[in-house]
Amino acid sequence: ATALYDEAISTAEQYSYFWVAGLAADRCAEMYLGLKQQRLAEPYLKLAYGFYQTYGATGKLQQLVANHPDVFSKTSHSQTGAAVNRTIHGRITQPEGQTYQHGDVLDVTAMTRAAQAISGSIRIDELLSKLLAILRQTAGGNRCVLLLPMTEGSESRWHVVAQSIDSDKPSIMLQVPYQDSPYICSTICEYVMRSRLPLVLGDPIQEGAYTQNEYIRKRPQSILCMPIVSRNTPVALIYLENRTSTHAFTSERIELISTLGSQAAISIENALLYAGMERQVEERTARLNEKTREVRSILQNIELGIFTIGMSSDGSKIVMDQEHSVYLKAILEMDDPGGKELLDILKRTSLGEDQQAGIVSAVNAMMGEDPLARDINEHFLLREFQLVFAEGRIKVIEVDWGFIYSDSHILQKILVSLRDVTKLRALQMEVEAHKEELEIIGHVLDITLPRFRLFADRANQYLQENRKILARRSPSKDLVNVLYRNLHTLKGLCRNYKMMRLADLVHKAEETLSAVREAPDARWDFDKMEADLNPIESILFKYSDVTIRKLGFNVHETGPSDGLETVAGLTAALRESLPSMAQSLGKKAPLIHIEGGHILLNTENSELMEGVLTHCLRNSIDHGIEAPEDRAKAGKDEVGKINVVVEEEPESYLVRIRD
Repeated sequence: ATALYDEAISTAEQYSYFWVAGLAADRCAEMYLGLKQQRLAEPYLKLAYGFYQTYGATGKLQQLVANHPDVFSKTSHSQTGAAVNRTIHGRITQPEGQTYQHGDVLDVTAMTRAAQAISGSIRIDELLSKLLAILRQTAGGNRCVLLLPMTEGSESRWHVVAQSIDSDKPSIMLQVPYQDSPYICSTICEYVMRSRLPLVLGDPIQEGAYTQNEYIRKRPQSILCMPIVSRNTPVALIYLENRTSTHAFTSERIELISTLGSQAAISIENALLYAGMERQVEERTARLNEKTREVRSILQNIELGIFTIGMSSDGSKIVMDQEHSVYLKAILEMDDPGGKELLDILKRTSLGEDQQAGIVSAVNAMMGEDPLARDINEHFLLREFQLVFAEGRIKVIEVDWGFIYSDSHILQKILVSLRDVTKLRALQMEVEAHKEELEIIGHVLDITLPRFRLFADRANQYLQENRKILARRSPSKDLVNVLYRNLHTLKGLCRNYKMMRLADLVHKAEETLSAVREAPDARWDFDKMEADLNPIESILFKYSDVTIRKLGFNVHETGPSDGLETVAGLTAALRESLPSMAQSLGKKAPLIHIEGGHILLNTENSELMEGVLTHCLRNSIDHGIEAPEDRAKAGKDEVGKINVVVEEEPESYLVRIRD
């Protein structure tokens, strides 16, 4: 039971619950008195008296003295502080056999006021100043130094943080390593740091273990060094010196310092915690202010229209916040866009009403919701649109949408960034046009200028003939066959000259005619048939225009070199196109043998011969030469052959093709 009482007393004292410690000591004394062991009860009665006295329980003090007059008898109290140098669990106690009397009781009122002054200080500088003043007034030292452990990197080192030296003005908020201070004996401080026990030297020059210490030779008359401990960890050291009197630190003064130290431990921890929090707040405020300045600087200088949108106060509409970048006014050409509805901005664009409503609805659906709502609706938010102004002027605006969520993952705001890319898009179009022109020039030069002139002339003839037929608006089977044949032949010519983009457009137009050919009762969509010719003519015009402007070659005039061409020269382009044609049909490119390649053709006959050979060679590959597996089954070579024989007759040319 005694061990448990001792543990209760020690723990209560550690956390400054002096009334609990006094009660535990009182009850332990009652236990020994009940067992008729007066000698064992007396130390606990005195201990209880000390704790009640510290707490200010005057009624309990009077009760103890009245109930135990034999213990608290009046005796002289002349023994000096030199004899007070024993501790129990780190507590300074009276010398053995010493008794208390009413005159020995510390001034409870003064002590209470001092404790209240200490506990009422939350700032570390104010606390250190008050603690210095109280110690100078009550402890009996003319030098008072306070030390605190301070973190340096990953280590904690002791520093002198406050001092009152002789009659000098107190100094606080110092950061002097204790070894460098000229006002303390560092060896004594190190002992107290290690042992966590107070040390009193009544006459350090004449007695004790430090008489040969270099600092002691400076003749301090009395020294008291006491740790302020919280949760078994020193949080501060009190170092006191009296330079004029030996044995200056009496038991009453030591008890007072010990009592004040208990309160100071709590106050120092709270003040350091507050200082740390205050420092963190200052650092965060400084960082926040710096970020705010950076953001404001960005909003002032960045050439982007930046703003946030959110729900209006009544939740009825999506509005822009008042804060926005300065450049937003220049982009929108509005004096004060802040506070405007999102729909007001969208109405200034080329977007249709349905698209405008879709964007507003999507934003409404996302606001106040989790990221899933954004995933569902984000595709409605356009990344580029055009601003249209009254005089017809247009700005191309690139849009970026950023989503601002709360800690609970609820969308609160959308950060919108507008970038004027009008000049950039114009430049991109120029680059693309220039790139396309270079491709056209390279293609025309590969074909050769005379042959391109021939191709362009024939292509325009086919297209003009088709337009004349379609303009009649007279559907017939014969006419659709003519229309189809013209496009089919043109497609073959395009493939021969590797103009695949043009060939694809011709093929698309050809499919419209195929639907009519295969279903005689189908309705003729003349408008679509004519519209199908537009992109074909557009590309042909572009090719011809680039050839004239960049190469200085007029495709609309017949030059002196256009008179005659051999059959061999005419079929050269056909030979190059056969591999891709065969591959598209799932066959191997055939071998071609031409007889009569030396025969010369004039322009008119050259055009006719090219059309005939293009059509017939494609039919041979498509319908005449078998697939590789069928040829293998029939015992034929994997690669087929096509023999072309051209003979010149008086009024015509005879062409024989055998595959």
